Amino acid sequence: MIGLIILCAVLYGSYKTNPDAASFRAFIRPPNSTSLTSSITNFFTDLLTPASTIPEFKRDDYIFFSIVTIADNTETYIGLCGQWFLLSKLQLAGGGKGASAVEENELQLLESIGEAEKNLAIKAKLKKDHTTAASHFNSAAEQFLQTGSALDAAQCYEEVYKSYQQSKHTEKALLALEKAASLYESHGRQMSRAANVYVKLAEQYKKDNSTSKDLGKAVAMYEKAAELYEIEGDGRHIFTVISQTDLLAEIGQYENAIKLYDKIILFAIDDSMLNFNVKTHIFNQLLCYAGLDDWVGLEKKTTEMEATYPMFAESRECQLIKTLIQAKNAFDSSAYSTACKDYDQRSTLPSWQINILLKGKRSLDSEDLR
Repeated sequence: MIGLIILCAVLYGSYKTNPDAASFRAFIRPPNSTSLTSSITNFFTDLLTPASTIPEFKRDDYIFFSIVTIADNTETYIGLCGQWFLLSKLQLAGGGKGASAVEENELQLLESIGEAEKNLAIKAKLKKDHTTAASHFNSAAEQFLQTGSALDAAQCYEEVYKSYQQSKHTEKALLALEKAASLYESHGRQMSRAANVYVKLAEQYKKDNSTSKDLGKAVAMYEKAAELYEIEGDGRHIFTVISQTDLLAEIGQYENAIKLYDKIILFAIDDSMLNFNVKTHIFNQLLCYAGLDDWVGLEKKTTEMEATYPMFAESRECQLIKTLIQAKNAFDSSAYSTACKDYDQRSTLPSWQINILLKGKRSLDSEDLR
């Protein structure tokens, strides 16, 4: 607590004593002597000397300190606590070198501020002051962004996410994590890392007990992760596509889900690690046809899948689908209900599949009434 008070006092003092442009003009052309005669002479000299003898300069105000760059980029000064100090002085052979060196000094200064903010964040984190830690990590990230260090900034934004999660600021946490993912992606060599973060975001957005639950965003995050994994040739690509597709089916985007299930099924049939789950993917895809109320397409696809994957033809899932198709074609609502009930007694269906089956039952009942 004492350290925080001291830090606040130092920052406030720096803010109040941040030197302005007028003080720099006085600094850049100080009097040559302190004697009375010299003072009188300097007074008349100032009146008779053109203002142009003071070089043109640019002052950048950073709240707690100022940076002044002479117009020809030969010198850079830092103003701190009411004083001006020479930061760099160059003899120019050409105009570009001075500008580059000045920029380099400013970047070094911003990097130092970023490191200082990061250290303050770590100290706050150790004290379990997560809100303060998040604030300092966020400030550090902003400084690193100005220096062009996207990787350092991304790592800080990940820390912002963790800190805000600890302090139950979920929306702020997810926003910081999205910034981290975007920066990792922009780095070029961090594609898989960016994909990992996008997967983490997707999992957060689909949590049932979260105030930030957003299945649409979760789908978008999975899609982004899958793209990056594919670019990197990472084997996690297909698993991410499966997560994305199952979620598309859950939120009712049946056409998109059907297209992706085609790719998943073809890949899984020839993959020893995924082959055991082919039946589930086929069943999910067929239910998407039912969700679209496309029973002609459903019958055609069922026949195709029986030929493509004979093990599916022997499954309870295939028998359920074929029975439902027969009941639908015969306008037999009772047979439809019995098939659903018998299957549900031995296998628990997720809510999105139950909703599709109920939709089919209601459609069949309305046809019976006509």
